[in-house]
Amino acid sequence: MWSGALLATLCGLLMFLNKFGSVIPFIKPTKLVTSGPYALVRHPMMWALLFVLFGEVITYCSLFTFLWLTIWSRLSYIYICDYEDPYLLQCFGEEYLQYSKKVPRWIPGSKPQPII
Repeated sequence: MWSGALLATLCGLLMFLNKFGSVIPFIKPTKLVTSGPYALVRHPMMWALLFVLFGEVITYCSLFTFLWLTIWSRLSYIYICDYEDPYLLQCFGEEYLQYSKKVPRWIPGSKPQPII
């Protein structure tokens, strides 16, 4: 769980301190973040939440928590593919398209999944 909290904090600080974007989802980002964890995957904050939830599953050995992890993972996938990626493409255009061709959406080191 702590690795997820650390990753989320690092991603948030990277955006906030360098004024790259917004850590608040409903505030339009000002610049595309492509360094740090964002150089490995396009959505490292989702990894952070996954680590936290997985840590809770291990800590509490709860079937309900495991069910929540499963549901959350599916909803996150839908949210990223149907909303966040198109929104970032709209905000940053060609810059985000090129970024999506170089950096994988989910798994570091895997083949990138371009938006279009």
